Amino acid sequence: MMVRVRLDRRCEATLAMSLLLASACTSGAELMPPLDSLSGMSIGETIDPTGGESTSSPDDTTGSEPNDTTSVDPTEVDESSTTKPDDSDTEATDGTTGAAIVCGDGMLGGDEQCDTDDLAGEDCVSQGFVAGTLACKKDCTLDTASCMSNECGNAVVEDPEQCDGMDLAGQTCQTQGFTLGALACGGDCTFATGGCSNPSCGNDVVEQGETCDGSDLGGESCVSQGNPGGGNLVCLGNCSGYDDAACACFDEDLGTSTGPAVTSGDTTGDDNDLAASCGGADGPDRVIEFTSTGAGTYTFDTFGAGFDTKIALFSDCASELACNDDFGGLQSQLQLDMGASQTVLVVVDGYSGGSGPWVLSIAAPGAAFPCQDQDIGGAVGASVASGNTGVADEDLDPDCGLGNAADQAIRFTAPAAAQYTFDTFGSAYDTVLSVWSDCATQSSCNDDTGGLQSEVVLNLAQGQAVIVLVDGYNGATGNWVLNIASG
Repeated sequence: MMVRVRLDRRCEATLAMSLLLASACTSGAELMPPLDSLSGMSIGETIDPTGGESTSSPDDTTGSEPNDTTSVDPTEVDESSTTKPDDSDTEATDGTTGAAIVCGDGMLGGDEQCDTDDLAGEDCVSQGFVAGTLACKKDCTLDTASCMSNECGNAVVEDPEQCDGMDLAGQTCQTQGFTLGALACGGDCTFATGGCSNPSCGNDVVEQGETCDGSDLGGESCVSQGNPGGGNLVCLGNCSGYDDAACACFDEDLGTSTGPAVTSGDTTGDDNDLAASCGGADGPDRVIEFTSTGAGTYTFDTFGAGFDTKIALFSDCASELACNDDFGGLQSQLQLDMGASQTVLVVVDGYSGGSGPWVLSIAAPGAAFPCQDQDIGGAVGASVASGNTGVADEDLDPDCGLGNAADQAIRFTAPAAAQYTFDTFGSAYDTVLSVWSDCATQSSCNDDTGGLQSEVVLNLAQGQAVIVLVDGYNGATGNWVLNIASG
């Protein structure tokens, strides 16, 4: 039998020797000829195991031996009996184990990155991603399609980011264990809690979320809080704001100044400091602090103002003592019995929110008029005062009309320099009217003018105070009315 094998030159000698040994074993000949007899053999020669000469004809070997000697020509290959290897069917082998490498058999080998579920211990993180599921492709390379990258700064929270830009993932300072403040996101997409705090109200230190804290007013004062009069600003107990009750809410301090038109101005553009209880809605006002010099009745009026005023007196920034809208026309007047060195706030306001130019006169108690029964200040108009002398005493004795009856002594202060007309028209009995510069000096007197009533006309300087005495003819008494007109 002829066996033909295609061999490379390196394997031919080895194969020839192997075939020779197989032939010798079959014929019972000596297994191995002397080694020096093998030298110089060429491929294609046969060796006579009996010691004969080698021949170069592999096909015509004859002899007396019962068994034929088969020679093999290692250079010839019977292509009809030998299958050519197909490169496409060749399997790679593992260089270490020699086992065939097949992608998809679940066994990692060779230069495979992975094989089905065997990822060689790799995951998304080891591949430079932050999270996700690593997989294996059909060609046994790693598939990172389901891995997630950390794109901090895209305003979308992605694992493991805590936040990203304005996206705080629903978190707040409170969820982070703080009580106040605004949570933010840092440049590394982790929470920035620098704007969060746990303030401790009452430690005299203003902390985030607090307006003030005890003695720490955050640089604020009564003046900065809209109280030009100064005073003592206080922080609320919960540190959320200020209590300005102890602030001076006045706009101006007159001290102890008194007199006609002691101060003036225009409320247009002023703020609304205090709410007066009369005269409709409040408007811009002027709050003036005044302190009495001695005990007595003080008169406050706005006679001469250029709009419909109302006036109020307060003991402090919250407590109203009295209020008047109209007294003798559209202007206002109030009287108040005050103790020595008593301080009040005079509020000049406008009827129903009105504003405009104003003037304030303050008349102090007149020491020269101990005889007066009442003080009407600078009131001008119809029926500025009225009453019944039947219950009055006798203060002064006029020199006309036999006026020696019970009378009413009324103090009047001219709001402006002008000619003033005083009359008792509308009284119910025969009156006598006189005007006095003090309790001893009579300036003018009249019994009857146009009937049984009386009238006196007198020029007065601004701020000049007089006593107007309503008396009765020959001792008569009854209901009386006093009217005062100027100009």
